[in-house]
Amino acid sequence: METHSGIHHITAITGDPQKNIDFYEGFLGQKLIKRTVNFDDPSSYHFYFGDAFGKPGTLLTFFYWPGIPKGTHGTGEVSRIAYGIKAEAKDFWIQRAQVFNISCETVTNAFGEDVLSLRDPDGMSIELIVTNEHTTVDWWKEGKIPQNSSLLGFYGATLSVVNTETMEPVLGVLGYTRAKENGEHARFITSAERAAILDVFEAPDLPISRQGSDSVHHIAFRAATDAAELELQAGVASVGMNPTHVIDRNYFHSVYFMTPGRILFEIATDGPGFAIDEERDLLGEKLVLPAQYEPQRAAIEKMLVPVTLPRNRND
Repeated sequence: METHSGIHHITAITGDPQKNIDFYEGFLGQKLIKRTVNFDDPSSYHFYFGDAFGKPGTLLTFFYWPGIPKGTHGTGEVSRIAYGIKAEAKDFWIQRAQVFNISCETVTNAFGEDVLSLRDPDGMSIELIVTNEHTTVDWWKEGKIPQNSSLLGFYGATLSVVNTETMEPVLGVLGYTRAKENGEHARFITSAERAAILDVFEAPDLPISRQGSDSVHHIAFRAATDAAELELQAGVASVGMNPTHVIDRNYFHSVYFMTPGRILFEIATDGPGFAIDEERDLLGEKLVLPAQYEPQRAAIEKMLVPVTLPRNRND
């Protein structure tokens, strides 16, 4: 069974869809590869940002929930999302942040890595971590970021929890092993080619988190095939989790479960991918609806806030 596959996608929440697109596509150069709606609420956008074709391990997705307040940060959340960059790209991103009037702080993390710390328009923490590791992503050549400076997909993510040990059996099933520690920080890694790192921050004195417009909703881990997903589903059940049945999300198949750290995990298959309902080179250009909502397209389009893509603007 192929379990050592790392992060598939991370799903967060935004309170402003246009600012969200302007930051992730316009500033970071992550292509909006799918513009659709929430399966459970067609009046709400669901955006997918990634490399040129939406490879697992590059995908950051957003639910737009109008009027949602800011969250409370603490334990029980994905507290940081990290992309990888090459060392020679660091100055490019510092200068780009200045041009876009985005705060960019140079810091060193708990494991001695060089980090550019950013906040998206909602206030969510985004890190660019300098890495020498080679990753395979599909550079968006029509975008505005030079290839040598473009993001390398996810480097990893940080989970903030009350107790690290309670998370270890679940992470083990997903292919992670504890590699190093520094005080309250523990690093877990897989053999994935990208998006292979999870840093677990043990902070029992922090408040319990509450999700809001600057929060991660859930984090998803890759299953290469449907059969591998079923094995992982059985594996997490064997360590005391209560996974859902397999749910068809059009672009992948999903299983969800709540972890002991109060963070919602998902297992998502690599396929069928994002080109099943759009041409590969035109991903994200139009609003795509799940089949059950297509008869309601006119009404849904009236409910949704209009957005424009930075790729189609001259600014």
